[in-house]
Amino acid sequence: MKIKYSDLVEQTFEFPQTEFQVIENELYFHKVPLMDIIKQYGTPVRITYLPKISQQIQKAKRLFNVAMAKVDYQGDYHEDLYKRGLIKKENYIICNGFKRPQYIEHIINLVHDGFINTVPVLDSLLEIDKFEPHLKTKMKVGIRIASEEEPKFDFYTSRLGIRYNDIVPFYMDRLRNNPKFELKMLHFFINTGIKDTAYYWNELNKSVSVYCELKKVCPELTGLNIGGGFPIKNSLEFTYDYEYMAEEITAQIKNICEKN
Repeated sequence: MKIKYSDLVEQTFEFPQTEFQVIENELYFHKVPLMDIIKQYGTPVRITYLPKISQQIQKAKRLFNVAMAKVDYQGDYHEDLYKRGLIKKENYIICNGFKRPQYIEHIINLVHDGFINTVPVLDSLLEIDKFEPHLKTKMKVGIRIASEEEPKFDFYTSRLGIRYNDIVPFYMDRLRNNPKFELKMLHFFINTGIKDTAYYWNELNKSVSVYCELKKVCPELTGLNIGGGFPIKNSLEFTYDYEYMAEEITAQIKNICEKN
């Protein structure tokens, strides 16, 4: 009869996994000897492994490069990171989220200072009024599409954004002939993350369809910014097909755009 804890692990999970190794009967996490940490700090112990963040960024870049090659996607994918605190003024700087007055002031200062690809993403129909009086030159902007999620927590912000049916009228009324703005991007964000569910694919389909509809009257629109994030591994039971999701997202965007 198998009664050891290691036997339970083998029966319950696929082990060892990418992050874990067993070397000379001792457990290692990303080549870090866990027994040394346990001897110093005791148990239970929780470890935050910061290099994983940069690894996941590089993994996401590889996944989408492979996915775009597989489906012969002709668009570009941009990810610009700060290196030693230095960027070029031509780099894209995407400004998401709720914007307090100081945030808006800094965005406008960047634009006036020659950061020509600074793109604040408008979260509401009224946010444009916070920028317009202070601009001395044309500024690129994005629009956040409001998702239709149900709230899952107290601090709930996922209804920020502009509803699907209001986006084209908003562009025609406030942006199309406005010398201070150039619409460059739609921002699609699902707060619960990128998941293989009917809800997610339906929302993605609606967002890309709105992009195509808007593109017909706004030729300068060139970007669809997909947010929400891939889920992260937080238990040994975690399974997620990153490759499938990256390829399916890319393929669906391509197919919808080709139909239009």
